[in-house]
Amino acid sequence: KSWAKEQLLAEVQALLDGYGKTFHISFK
Repeated sequence: KSWAKEQLLAEVQALLDGYGKTFHISFK
């Protein structure tokens, strides 16, 4: 069931993107 893997990767990518923005704001 690769669709579940791709969906999970997409969610993780979105989370990392959100965390990256938050960290950039907090670091500055």
